[in-house]
Amino acid sequence: MAEVEEVQPPKNEVPLTQSNSEPAAGPSGKKRPGQEKASETAKKSRSLFSQVFGTLKKAKEENASEPTEAVRKRREIDARIYGKINRDVNLVRRQEEAKRDRHSALRKEEELAIKDEV
Repeated sequence: MAEVEEVQPPKNEVPLTQSNSEPAAGPSGKKRPGQEKASETAKKSRSLFSQVFGTLKKAKEENASEPTEAVRKRREIDARIYGKINRDVNLVRRQEEAKRDRHSALRKEEELAIKDEV
């Protein structure tokens, strides 16, 4: 029979049993240059993201604590409008009461006139 020779990987290759969680190393044991740049870029991205997120969070807290100029003006306008509406409602209510009073006074006068005729 033919003898089977064992094949071994060359010494400069990384063994296939290396886990994915470990960084890939070249023949000299160093990380690949592209991976170093990628990890640095990822760190920078995370740092920038956290800075932007912090800035937005701070702005949101400031906006929640004190109203802006536009909000303040809108509130003033709303207060003036509601004040005018209340004055108008009260005016109409007084006019209707005066009209009812005049109407009831006329009715009483008519009743008295009818009683005097009888």
